[in-house]
Formats: sequence, C-alpha cells, structure tokens
Amino acid sequence: MLKIRQYVFWLVLCCIITGHASSDDESAGSSPPESLPEGENEKNDKDSKPEYDPGTSSLELQGRLALVTGGASGIGRSVAMVLARENVTVIVADINKTGGDETIIYLKMLSSHLHHKAMYVDVRNSTSVGFLIKCIELE
Repeated sequence: MLKIRQYVFWLVLCCIITGHASSDDESAGSSPPESLPEGENEKNDKDSKPEYDPGTSSLELQGRLALVTGGASGIGRSVAMVLARENVTVIVADINKTGGDETIIYLKMLSSHLHHKAMYVDVRNSTSVGFLIKCIELE
C-alpha cells in the first residue's frame, strides 16, 4: 500500500518547477518609498493596475518535461496547454486515451516543434503508474 501512495504522491507532485528572481525583483529588498500625504496613497492605489504580459513568464520553463495527470480534458487539458505555450514538453497521462490524443493535437498546434505524448495511465493501478515512471525516466 505504501508503494502505491508513493507513486500517487509522485504523480501529484509530477512537475516541480522552480523560478528565480528577475532583475525587476532585485529592488524588493530596498526600503519602501516615502509615504505620500494622506489621501494621495488611496488615489494612486486605485489608479495603478497590475500589468500582465501573457507572452512572458517569471519561471524558466522552456526545455522542461511536465507530466499532467488528467490532461485529457478540463483543467488538466488547460494546464497542458499553458505549459505548451511556455515551450514545455508535455506528457498527458489519463485513462481517457481518446481525450489524451485530442489534447496532444491541441498541444502540437501551440508548439509543433516539441514532442508531446499521450499515455494511458490508471493511477489506481501501481503497475500502470510504474510503467509511466519508467517511460518518463527514458525521456
């Protein structure tokens, strides 16, 4: 039973992605700017909007390999697509092989230069999970 839990735990934590501070974050340790007179702080807080650029990421994901369990549909498919946009090679592991193959079609539209793969995996079966792990180790 412990081995199955270890496999499931490994699958849940399938892709550990670490980031690093960008040059913009270097100023995070500096002292805060002087306060503005009362009332002006509120105005500036309301006027300032956070900027988001969907074309960049604070994490360096390019060239990584990610395992997405449940990637044949729903949130798993969405996660796989976001990773593909970040130039991550994605392995979609699901009991729905047809849905996994459909996800791979979408991923190839986003990043055709990467070798994405769909695999039939039943996380309730330790043999299936063990086979998945061996395949990933060979990647």
